[in-house]
Amino acid sequence: KIDLPSAAASVLGFGGLVYAASHFEHLPLPVFWGVLALSLGIIAFFVRRQFALETPLLNLRVFAYPQFRYAVLILVCAYFLFMGLEILMPMYTQQVLLLTGTATGLILMPASIAQAVVSPFLGVLLDKKGGRFLMLPATAALLLSVLAMWMLLGLHTNILIFSGLFTLMALAASACITGETHGLNALPRELNPHGASTITTLNPIAGALGAAFFVGITSMGEKAGQAGTSQEALLNGVHWAMACALVVAALAVLFALKIQPNEWREKGEAGH
Repeated sequence: KIDLPSAAASVLGFGGLVYAASHFEHLPLPVFWGVLALSLGIIAFFVRRQFALETPLLNLRVFAYPQFRYAVLILVCAYFLFMGLEILMPMYTQQVLLLTGTATGLILMPASIAQAVVSPFLGVLLDKKGGRFLMLPATAALLLSVLAMWMLLGLHTNILIFSGLFTLMALAASACITGETHGLNALPRELNPHGASTITTLNPIAGALGAAFFVGITSMGEKAGQAGTSQEALLNGVHWAMACALVVAALAVLFALKIQPNEWREKGEAGH
């Protein structure tokens, strides 16, 4: 059963949030805060309504389980970073380093290949060693790779090293995303489908917010650095965006420190 007020609130609330993240550098400050406050208010209405409904559109009671909550927060950080940086990197390579589109594709391609090769092994590792064993090193690698890319940014960056760091970041993000299974395993069986629905809903929102946010921050930094050449101005914007990425990656590490084994679930499975 679809609750129409909930569906409308989700579209307006999350859509408004993405709009605010996309246009905050262009909107007058009162308009931005107005859109943001209205969007958050609608989202708050959506959340309250889900708890009041007998058959909610999205069962948010899954967040009462800490291991699911932390796994989803790490997942959101990973999607936010990966989608944002995937948009940001071509801007940097083509408009700052003045490389061609083909060269940019070749720089980013190893990350896709590495993800395709390694992803099945990440699942096996999660099954054998547990969520903490996978997600804590993954978030640390995410933070270190973003830090290294931020330090490496310049007008004459070594593209081979840069490509390697982007690949490491992509692999770390994949490991964080694989960790969603740890969160789902923390839920009772009757809530498992609701947990999967929640994750499926949040992933594209996090990705859209990441892409919009990083482009907006880059634009702000570019305007602030207009004293130099156009390349230097955009480089300043990319530096701003990567600094924000460092904050998000650090949050992912903090959430990963909260990951613990799902002992009750593992004991239950062993009992069967």
